[in-house]
Amino acid sequence: MRSVPVKSVFMEIFGTSPTVRVLDYLLSVYPLDCSIGDIAENAQISRTTLHYAIMPDLIKNDALKMTRAVGKIKLYRLNEKNQLVKKLLEIDKELVINELRKQLPRKTAPVPA
Repeated sequence: MRSVPVKSVFMEIFGTSPTVRVLDYLLSVYPLDCSIGDIAENAQISRTTLHYAIMPDLIKNDALKMTRAVGKIKLYRLNEKNQLVKKLLEIDKELVINELRKQLPRKTAPVPA
């Protein structure tokens, strides 16, 4: 049985649909390439859902590309040339930076003597 995915800041804003979970995982490991099994396991969705319902749309819209094959295993990553992917990478980066700023203790200015 799969556990409930830990909600990232990205998922808190965009939801936890299978497509969002896949995008969240791919954004978090970018620029690494991943197998279908890796993506499915880390996004906590079935390989069947990923292979037949999500990946065809991402590939058709040029957001996901196959980078290489290792034996029978095909590896994929986000297509950084796609304008939407560029924006998603920027958004994800900003969300992470903003979350880190919230969690870091604030430095106080020194009190003049």
